[in-house]
Amino acid sequence: HNNGAAGIYLENQVEEIPLVRNNTIYDNGTYGIEVSQTGADPDPNIMNCIIYGNDSNDLYKDGDSFNNVKYCCLQRTYSGIGNIVADPCFMNPSDPNDLHINEDSQCKNAGDPNGNYVGETDIDGEARVYYGRVDIGADEYYWSPADYDEDGRVNFVDFVLFANSWQITDVNISLDDDNDVDF
Repeated sequence: HNNGAAGIYLENQVEEIPLVRNNTIYDNGTYGIEVSQTGADPDPNIMNCIIYGNDSNDLYKDGDSFNNVKYCCLQRTYSGIGNIVADPCFMNPSDPNDLHINEDSQCKNAGDPNGNYVGETDIDGEARVYYGRVDIGADEYYWSPADYDEDGRVNFVDFVLFANSWQITDVNISLDDDNDVDF
């Protein structure tokens, strides 16, 4: 995020195919991912990434195109499976350092359904998969049921809402889905 040039720049040819997976590459000075003439041949595998809002464009490969882009949220169309061209819908768009996706994001549950994410975590150290399928990008959308004011934090404001509803029936505050606020 916010690099003066490309978010990721691949310069020299490599033995193994580079894998760029589960990243949010946003608001960089030129491209999201750039590959030089001598870089990354064969193409890097780019999977489950948000590559959006970069000044020049999302992907650039000198004299060629990318062929292994899958399950990504991009600024323009690529032929790979599962790609979407859409605004990633960051949770707090007024804060360029908050790259969490919101509940309306098309990136939710849109990552590679066949990947192995066991033991992996997102940018917050939370499990890589919630709600059945991995999300596109570095953030895995998760909303705590105790975050009543939906600001992304469980804090004193949420406690006040909970305490004010103590031992009454309130379906919006009940954490165990029995409609009452109790032990």
